[in-house]
Amino acid sequence: MPEISVKALKRLQGKAAAMEMEFMQWRPHFQELAKYLLPRRYVWVSEKSPLQSSSSSDTRSQQNANRASKQKNEYILDPTGTKALRDMAAGMLNGITSPSRPWLRLRPGGVEFNNQDLEQKAYTDEVTRRMYIVLAESNFYSAMAIQFLDLGAFGSAAVLAYEDFDDVVRFYNSPIGEFRFAQDYRRMVDTFSRTIVMTIRQAAQQFGEGNLPKKYKPQLKEGGKRLEEFIVVSHLIEPNTENEEVSLPSKFAYREFYWDASDNTGHILAQAGYQEKPGSWPRWEPVGNDVYGTSPAMDALPDVIQLQHSILRKGQAMDKIVNPPVVMEGFMAAKQSSLLPGGRTTAPAGASFGAKAVYTVNPPLDAMTLDNQDLRIRIQQAFHNDLFRMISSLDTVRSATEIDARKEEKLVLLGSVLERFENESLDPIIRRVYNIMKRKGLLPEPPESMQDGDIEIEYVSILTDAQRAVGTATIERFLEMYAQVSALQPEVIPTVDINEVLRDYGDRLSIPATHFRSREDADAINSENAQLTQERESALVGKDLTEAAKNLSETDVGGGQNAMARLLGAS
Repeated sequence: MPEISVKALKRLQGKAAAMEMEFMQWRPHFQELAKYLLPRRYVWVSEKSPLQSSSSSDTRSQQNANRASKQKNEYILDPTGTKALRDMAAGMLNGITSPSRPWLRLRPGGVEFNNQDLEQKAYTDEVTRRMYIVLAESNFYSAMAIQFLDLGAFGSAAVLAYEDFDDVVRFYNSPIGEFRFAQDYRRMVDTFSRTIVMTIRQAAQQFGEGNLPKKYKPQLKEGGKRLEEFIVVSHLIEPNTENEEVSLPSKFAYREFYWDASDNTGHILAQAGYQEKPGSWPRWEPVGNDVYGTSPAMDALPDVIQLQHSILRKGQAMDKIVNPPVVMEGFMAAKQSSLLPGGRTTAPAGASFGAKAVYTVNPPLDAMTLDNQDLRIRIQQAFHNDLFRMISSLDTVRSATEIDARKEEKLVLLGSVLERFENESLDPIIRRVYNIMKRKGLLPEPPESMQDGDIEIEYVSILTDAQRAVGTATIERFLEMYAQVSALQPEVIPTVDINEVLRDYGDRLSIPATHFRSREDADAINSENAQLTQERESALVGKDLTEAAKNLSETDVGGGQNAMARLLGAS
C-alpha cells in the first residue's frame, strides 16, 4: 500500500484547502449561473452538494434521489439563455476542433511550414494523420463539446487526459464546482484539485483493493450492496517541484496524488508522475490575477434573469384576461354555480349582475412581446450566436473578398479568447497525445533532422483561418498600390520582396506548404531568370549594333564612301 509521511499528507491537504477558500469566493456567482442556465447539470455548485454530504452508508438510489430533489428546474421559464449557450458551444466545437475538418498541423521545432524539407513534411503529415485517428477513436470530441459548454457558462473548464489501453488516450471532464485551480507567476493554471465521490467498487477498480484503507475491508468482504457505499476521495495534480516529502524523479514535470478525504494517517490511494501536463485547464477571459475566468454567460445573466421575470409577468397578465378575479352576488355563493366555459348558474328573479370581473385587465401584450424579443436578441448576441452561425455556414475560407462578404470584422471579437484557448487547452492536449503515442510506439521513425522529436503546432480550424484571413485584405490593398506606383516609378520595384509577401499571404489562407517552392529553390530560379534576362538584353543590344552598322555601310555619303567608312575615317 502506498504511504507518505503525515507531514506530506498535511501539506497536500493544506494546499487543497487553500484552493477551496479561493473557490468559495466564486461559488455564489457560479450558483446563480447554474440556476438560470444549467440547473440539472451542475449540482456540484449547490450550497451543500448532495454528493459530498452523503455518508458512506448512502446507497446509489439515495444519492440519485438527493440529486433529483436538488436539481429541479425552478427558475427557467424561457430557455433562450440555455439554448444560446448550447449553440455557442456547438459553434466553438465546429469552428475550432471540428470533427469533420482539419484543424491542426505539425512541423519540426524551429522550422517554418514553408521551409520544411520533403522528409520532414512527410513525417509531420503522417504524424498528423495518425493523431487525427487517435483523437477520433477516443472521446476527445465529446469531451471538447462539454468543455466549450463549461467555458461559455462559467468561464473555466477542466479536462484530464490519461493513457488508455483501449483508446490510447481517454479524456475526463470535471464539472464546475468539483475542481479547483491555482496558477503560477505567469498566471497560467498549473495546479488542479478536486473532491470526488466514488463507490467502493469504483475505488477498488481504479486503485486496487489492496490500496484501499483497512476500514473498507468489511464492505469488500461482504460485497453486494455494500460495494455501492461511497468513499470521498481527494485528488491533487501539481508541478513536480523539489520537495523532500512528496517529490518524484526529475523526469516528471507533474505529480499526482489520490487520498481518502477522511483519512489522516498518511495512507494514499495512488500517486503518479507525468512528463507533461496531464490535461487542460482553460479560462475564457481571466481578469488581473483572478484564478477563474469570466464568461459570456456572466455578461448575459442580467438579461436572462429579466427575461424570466418578464415571461412570468406576461403569463400572469394573460391569466387575468382569460380567468380574471370576479366579484359575485351572495346568491351565487349559496347556490350551485359555475364560471367555467359552458357552465350554468341559476339566478333568482331580479338579480342585478350575478358575477363580473373585479377590474378590467388590459396589459400591453404586443409591447411585452417586443420587449421579450429584444431580450432574446441581446442574450443571443452575448453568446455570439450570430458569429458562430456565420462561421458554421463557411465551407472554406480562400479569399479576403469572401470574408468581407460575410462581415469578417466580427471574427476579431474572439481573437484573444481563441488564442488563450489554444495556449491553455489545445497545446497541452496535443503535446500530451503526441508524447503518449510516441511512448507507445505509434509514431513513424523521424528523419535524421528531427531526431530530437520536438514539434510545434499550428491550428488551421475554420475560425483560425477566418481570423488569419482578415489580414489578407491589407496585403491585397498594399499590392494594388504597389502595382500602381511601380508602373509609374520602376525604381521602387526592388524595395519589396514579392516572394515573401506571397508566402505570408498564402500562410494566412492556410495554403499547404507543398504548394510553395523552398526559398533556396526560389532564389536559384530568380538568379537563373535574372541571368537569362541579362543575356537576352545583351543579345538585343548586339543585334541593334549590327543592324546599325549594316545601315551605315549601305548609306552613300558621296565621294565613293559610305557612312560607316566616313565614321571610321573620321575616328
